[in-house]
Amino acid sequence: MEVYDFGERLQRARNAKKLSQTDVAKRLGVHRQTVSSYERNSVTPSYEALRQMAVMYDTSLDYLAGLSDRKAIYLDKLPVSLQMQISDLVEKMIIEYNKTGD
Repeated sequence: MEVYDFGERLQRARNAKKLSQTDVAKRLGVHRQTVSSYERNSVTPSYEALRQMAVMYDTSLDYLAGLSDRKAIYLDKLPVSLQMQISDLVEKMIIEYNKTGD
């Protein structure tokens, strides 16, 4: 069982987006050292900072807070027609899974 580490999760999410601590600090309106403190678990970000990081990292607050290991998948940057195709495909897969249990 993996031990949840809030700061490590923030750092992994930031690195996945290829952002530096300075990049994140500028977007949040804080010092780079503050972002470093978040990632070292020595300072807890405000709700607003968490919300901004979730948007910046394309993930959910639940994922960042360790309440879920599933990252959110956002389709809103795709054309609506492609969003609908993906949604239909996922719905069909869920129906099939519920039928077979596999």
